[in-house]
Amino acid sequence: MNLRTRVEFDEKLIEYDHESGLRVQVVPKPGFYKKFAIFAVRFGSVDSEFVAPMDNHVTKVPDGVAHFLEHKLFEQEDGNMLDKFVSLGASPNAATSFNWTYYYFTCTDRFEECFGNLLYFVLNPYITEESVEKEKGIISQEINMYLDAPDFIVSMELLRLMYHNNPIRNDIAGSVESISKITADILLKCHETFYHPSNMVVTVVGDVDPKEIQDVVDRHIPKTGREGDIKRIEKEEPLALKGTESILTMDVSLPLFNIGFKDDPVKLFGSERVRREIAGSILKEMMFGKVSTFYETLYNEGVISNDFYADYETGANYALFSLGGESQKPQRVREYLEQYIEEIRKNGFDKKYFEMVKNALSGRVLRRFNSPESMGRMFASSYLIGVDAFDYFTAYGTINLDESYHIFEEVFLKPMAVSIVNPK
Repeated sequence: MNLRTRVEFDEKLIEYDHESGLRVQVVPKPGFYKKFAIFAVRFGSVDSEFVAPMDNHVTKVPDGVAHFLEHKLFEQEDGNMLDKFVSLGASPNAATSFNWTYYYFTCTDRFEECFGNLLYFVLNPYITEESVEKEKGIISQEINMYLDAPDFIVSMELLRLMYHNNPIRNDIAGSVESISKITADILLKCHETFYHPSNMVVTVVGDVDPKEIQDVVDRHIPKTGREGDIKRIEKEEPLALKGTESILTMDVSLPLFNIGFKDDPVKLFGSERVRREIAGSILKEMMFGKVSTFYETLYNEGVISNDFYADYETGANYALFSLGGESQKPQRVREYLEQYIEEIRKNGFDKKYFEMVKNALSGRVLRRFNSPESMGRMFASSYLIGVDAFDYFTAYGTINLDESYHIFEEVFLKPMAVSIVNPK
């Protein structure tokens, strides 16, 4: 077994590929009180059409399967795994995103037992038709709750304006109609296809012995690899927006707005992908951060408040900038944004301002080393998208203003999509 050790920024990463194909990562943190482990799979809500290894046909599953499977794996024949973790003094959780599903826990004691439980339950589903039918009722209530949440509706409407065919325009949990079509066989097919160790990564951060981690992995992970690859079926997505405006009414005290700009999800890998993500994040902060002209102008006018946010989000097959919050005058936000973009097009960005923002964001990333949870999620997610997590730290030193401005020209000189929820 080829153990690889890297030391960057006084942090050590020990990793290896298990015989099954599982990537195992250990970040020792001597003296740290908390320990964190995350078991992640490259399977999310967008993976609704695929060809499984050794199959010669396309499998299409209902929206919401990845999220549904996340729920079901916690239920084992001898009880709920959440209760078992809590009884050991651990704090467990899980999450499904567009591209990935994560299972994780934090603890201070009995780590080895908790870690073994994590590896076991994620890879050993106990799913019956009776339990699936019961879960449909629970998840249907969750979906209906979100449909009554204005923040959720305004953001989903934005995605549906921006995307024609990309599955991110659909709720991660699916719809009440789509989950009604989920069966035990569908869930088991998805588990068999995606939850093979070769499509997964496990990351441990804390005061742990890497040899003990290796021993636990060997006890719980089968050493058999798998022939063939998963072929994900992606629908062609035009670069143009599907729509430009959506205005709804709900029970809100103030109007809510979300504005989006569609980026081309260029198929970049490794350090090139890291550089684009960082350049985009710096651009987002320069344009919309709390010290930006945009924020200060509209905040001082009383048009936006402290709940204003801006984000640059990238995934395996999408990338977008978004901003939103509450506003008495959402149309004023839109009008000023158009003016603001034109001023940047004419005058560009101040280089000193760029360096200030870059240094602030770099420090924010470095502070993640102080949190086992943040480090674990970062190293696991980086592996799943095919990049080196340490590159996020080293790249800040060489990112330049031209890279951020190039993204500005590619993205912000195109039409925007605007989603608004007004009071009834």
